[in-house]
Amino acid sequence: MNTGNVNLINISVSDDKCADVNCPKDNLVVNESMTCNCTTTLTQCGNVTNKANVTAYDHQNNTVTAYDSATVEVICNASCPLLLVKFINGSEVAKYNDTVEFCINITNTGNSIIHADVLDILPNECLESRDSLRRVFFNMFPGTTVTECFKAKVNCNPDENKTVTNTVKGTALLQDGSECETNTTRNITIVRNCEILCTGCCCPCLYPPEVVVTKEILNYSECGYKKGENLTFAINITTVSGCGMYNVRWKDILPPELQNTSPLEGNIGNISVTKSKIVYVNATVIADECKNVTNKAEVYYQAPKETFSSMCDYMKTAELNFTLRAKTTNISIAKTPQYIELNDKENTTFTINITNLGNETVYNVDVRDILPELLINTTPTEISYDNISPGESKIFEVNVTANSTCDNENLTNMAYAEWDDACLCNKDKPNATNNSSVYIIRKNVELNITKTTDKEEIKNKENVTFTVNITNPSLTCSAVYNLTD
Repeated sequence: MNTGNVNLINISVSDDKCADVNCPKDNLVVNESMTCNCTTTLTQCGNVTNKANVTAYDHQNNTVTAYDSATVEVICNASCPLLLVKFINGSEVAKYNDTVEFCINITNTGNSIIHADVLDILPNECLESRDSLRRVFFNMFPGTTVTECFKAKVNCNPDENKTVTNTVKGTALLQDGSECETNTTRNITIVRNCEILCTGCCCPCLYPPEVVVTKEILNYSECGYKKGENLTFAINITTVSGCGMYNVRWKDILPPELQNTSPLEGNIGNISVTKSKIVYVNATVIADECKNVTNKAEVYYQAPKETFSSMCDYMKTAELNFTLRAKTTNISIAKTPQYIELNDKENTTFTINITNLGNETVYNVDVRDILPELLINTTPTEISYDNISPGESKIFEVNVTANSTCDNENLTNMAYAEWDDACLCNKDKPNATNNSSVYIIRKNVELNITKTTDKEEIKNKENVTFTVNITNPSLTCSAVYNLTD
């Protein structure tokens, strides 16, 4: 653009990245502008600065010049060939005064030699460096892996567990002169160091007491506890040796599946050496599920230094694991037909449908068809299932044959199921039943009848005797008959 007060002629434009610059014309009047363009291929990687120069003349042949530049980032690699994998050489949990060793696997994943510059960046809190935090590696060949470690000391003692992040930043210098960056992180958890809560003049205590804290459930149940049941926890605090415990405070931390019905913390004063104190916590199960839970007790106390002029703080914990059981596991058992009439030697099939109506899987389900004496099974009457999921149904069929007696019989055929509860406790097995009514029709006794005469030929007016012989072939059933000759 011509921003001056005279017209310009013989305008020429050059660009340090283009061989040819195309402009629509070579002159501009005052306040007139034009756009020139050029096309080129950039071979340099990274930030590339492009400079343009303009030369023009006015009508008095005075030279006018101007220049400008623009910077563009040229990405030569879709991904950086420097791979960083960070790990902790040891536990991922540390406490005050611990030394943590962070290690990094540094790998050239590219196809050419690189130079690598790796910097370990510690967080602003809780970790202080014990080593040089920078490493430089020249001429890393493709596929090369180098492992480097940095040590840091934990310098904080948080009231609650604290997660801090250690970052590693890597820069790779490629053969074409460009650079690329990559980074990775690793978290470590800092926990409270309860052995050195005291600081300054009272650390360490001269006579720290040996303390034992135990926890138990007074109404212990091997099979666990169901929703609505009450538990009583006993926390036993004993000073085994030392100079005693002072200003003892306790706190009970219930799992969310329990609701306390008594205080969860309190003060119990001092406990002399070899003495004990017991506190009790009452709670009710509010969860209707099967799971293992943990109840934790924390005991805070102080111990004096040699002159009793200052005290040191300590803490002991105790944990108790126990099982919650689902309040109910519910299986329904249905039997069809519910009513049937059978003649002697008649066959039928009873169908038993077992369905889990609860929210928990039931295990070791045993099903039996308890037949009365007059029903003879022709297929097995028992079956077992390892487990039945919520909402799942199983079908069991039993084929029987009726064996009538001399009288009509009203019988009951029972289907029975029992199973382990959801927590696999073998005590207190629940069960379910369902009955069918069976009417057995008495045996049909067929009598044998024969008829004889005392004369084979008779004359008119001559008497003859007919004999009717009726025989019951049954050995057990009697029969009533009407005889008509």
